[in-house]
Order: sequence, then C-alpha cells, then structure tokens
Amino acid sequence: MNRVLLPLLTGALLGGVPACFDGPQEGVPFGDLASGKISCPTRAYLLRGLWDYYSTGLNGLQDELLGAGVTAEAISGADWPNLLPRVVELYANQGATETLVLVGHSYGADDAIRMADYLEEYGLGVPLLVLIDATRPPPIPPNVDRCVHVYVPNVLGDEFPDGFAGNPVEAKAGNTHTEVVNIPVSSATFGEDAAEIGHLNIEAARAIHAFVMKELELHCEATSAP
Repeated sequence: MNRVLLPLLTGALLGGVPACFDGPQEGVPFGDLASGKISCPTRAYLLRGLWDYYSTGLNGLQDELLGAGVTAEAISGADWPNLLPRVVELYANQGATETLVLVGHSYGADDAIRMADYLEEYGLGVPLLVLIDATRPPPIPPNVDRCVHVYVPNVLGDEFPDGFAGNPVEAKAGNTHTEVVNIPVSSATFGEDAAEIGHLNIEAARAIHAFVMKELELHCEATSAP
C-alpha cells in the first residue's frame, strides 16, 4: 500500500475520517515541557511525515530545541536526500563536533533511518536517533549508537505489521552495536496523557516533546561523564 493511502486509512479506521484533517491538537494537556538548556553542543534534524501536514508538531519541537540551545531544523522527510550532502559536508569535510541527532515522525521516521543508513557509507555515525511512531521502518544500521522509538500500538499494526505504524523497530541483522529502545505509548509510560495520543498527533504532544528533550540531555550527561 502506498505512502498516500496508509495515513488516510489509519486515521479513518482508528480515529474517524475527520481526524485525518484536524491536524495537531493544540492545547491538549499532554504534560509539562522540558525546560532549561541542553548541556552539550547538539545539532538536530527533524524529518516530517507525509505531505508535511501530519507532522507539523515537529515545527514546534524545533522551536523548543532552538530555545534550549540546540541547532535544530525541521524539514520534509522526503527531502532527506537533499539534506544528506549538507550533513556530510559539515561532519566529514568541515569536522563539525556537535552531536548529530535525527528525529522523525511517521514516514519521516522511516526516512530518518534511511538517512542514517546512507551516512554509514560516508563513515559517519549517528549518536542518537529518535523515532516517533515510524510507519514502515527499515532496520537500524550499526552506525547508530542509540535508537529510541516511541510508538502507538494499534489493531492495524498488530494485524498488518508490514503496512501500518504501531510496531517496534529492530536492528539490522548482525548489528550488535546499536542500543535499540522501543517504548509503547501507554498509561504505564506516559500516564493519563497516553489516552490522548495517536499517530496523527503524537509529534505535537507536549509529553513527547519533553521526552525528546530528556533524551538529548541524557546523551549529553552520558558523554560528559568521566
């Protein structure tokens, strides 16, 4: 099934057709935003999903990251082939030292994995890969140090794992390097906020934004520890 029909069908079956067109639910009480500054130099690229419409919450996350001192840029996930040479130029040719972080939602999460895969060909690593409800994710390549995937389990994903979001990601065969962490959205992981989070608004959820910020700061703490 193609990239156009999948999100529409998912929204229609799981949340009703109007949910496909409502966009991010601004003001829904998903929890407190992370505050303060990220304590190490970090550059984050945020890859939006289909048509950019379903992932506009990443624009807000970009602004929060900028406010926390992170060099952040949200782009269309489909534009990752154009982003790739820029990243290669920065890190392979200019020797950039900022921690490279890739974040993606839905098809943008799938594209973030593909971009990481291509970066391996240039000898570049991805210290942190954050995936938000990936749709049809490829396996995680070994040049990724840590991959965290927050996803929303659902009946379509259970029945058709190769066609719909809602399933864990896996490392490539033979990849024993990457720490892969899959976190299902539930009351156990995100409390009462979980009931309000679905595939079409997860990237706009304040609890998810706070989670991403925390992941960046945890990476800083881990790399700065003696």
